[in-house]
Parts: sequence; C-alpha cells; structure tokens
Amino acid sequence: MPIHKKTAITYTAIGAALLLGGCGGSPEEQMQNSLEGAAEAEEEFAEQQQPMMDLHEEEQSLFASMQELSVEEMDEIESQSEEAVSLAEERESHLETEKESIESSYEEFQQGIESGEEAEADLSSELQSAQESMEGRYNAYQNLNEAYAEGIDRDKELYEALTNENLTIDELQNQIDKVNESYTIVADEQEQFNTYTDQYNEAKTSLYEAAGIEQE
Repeated sequence: MPIHKKTAITYTAIGAALLLGGCGGSPEEQMQNSLEGAAEAEEEFAEQQQPMMDLHEEEQSLFASMQELSVEEMDEIESQSEEAVSLAEERESHLETEKESIESSYEEFQQGIESGEEAEADLSSELQSAQESMEGRYNAYQNLNEAYAEGIDRDKELYEALTNENLTIDELQNQIDKVNESYTIVADEQEQFNTYTDQYNEAKTSLYEAAGIEQE
C-alpha cells in the first residue's frame, strides 16, 4: 500500500523585496525571510517522498514473491525477507530525515511569527491564522510520523513472520491485517497533514498581502 506524497510548504514568488541578509531589514522583511526559510528547510522533506514510495513498492514486490515460494524454498524466503527488512530500515532513515526537516522548518516559522508581531502594521489576525494552521500541521505531522513508523515496524514483523516454517494461514492473515490497519491510519493522518499544509499556504499568502509584501 504505497502512500501518496505528503504536501510541502510552497515558496512564494516575491519581487525585489527579498533581502540578501537574513537578519537585517524591517520586521516585515525579517518575517518574510524566516517564512521563506521555513519553506526552504523543507527541501529535504520533499526529497524523501519518492524514495520512500519506491522502497515500499520494492518491499511489496518481495512480499508477493515470498508468498509464491514453498516451505522447501525457505532459503530463498529468508534471503528475500532479509532484503525486505533492509529496505524497510532504509525507509526508517528517510523518515528520520523527513522529521528533522519538518522540525527545522517549524523553528524558522516561529522566528517569522515573532518578527511579524513587531511589524508596524497590525498583522495580528493574519499571524494568528498562520500560527493556527502551522500548529495544526506540525501536530498532524507528529501523528503521521508516529503512525508511519509503526507501519514500518509491522511491515518488518510481517516479512520476518514468513520465515517461520510453522506459520499458519490465520497467523499470516492476522499480520497482514495489522499492516493494513497501520496504513489506513497513515492515510488518514496524511490527509490531515495535507489539509493543514494547504491552509497554511493560503494563510501565508494573506499575511504577505496584509504586510504589503509584493508577490508575483
């Protein structure tokens, strides 16, 4: 059950207002730098999506292959099981990189909010909308990350279970049901995360408009 790509924060096309220095300028410019920095910090997040999907598809191909093998071919089952577990562990590594990217982005965002609060214009309403959508997104990601990590654990348990010569059909089905249950939760959490991402991108556009930041 490959998972669809998670949505990243979008860059906003800005005119000449972008500063070359990250710390100088007006509060509005500092806010802008931080919010665009938050989007930039998610480049690594975006780069993890396709590799994770590809790895999961490889695992599923191996799982299908193992199911076709007989007990007499246990050596091959064990070999493919080890390979599938290794691929799942690669997904875990990508998942950790993904989480680090999201957390770095969140920190950049908070700096942007602090700068926005010092702006000459009253941006309180727009800042609140951006804050609420980002908080929702960040919390949704934590839930998503936890659910996906559990899904990987159950995948590994399933691959390893196939090496048990005494595994019954009912036991195998129970393992498969656990995996499917995990990824149903992942899909739900991912939908929440993507919804909050869309809300945040809209809130950021409104914030820029209220701050008088020209967008192309």
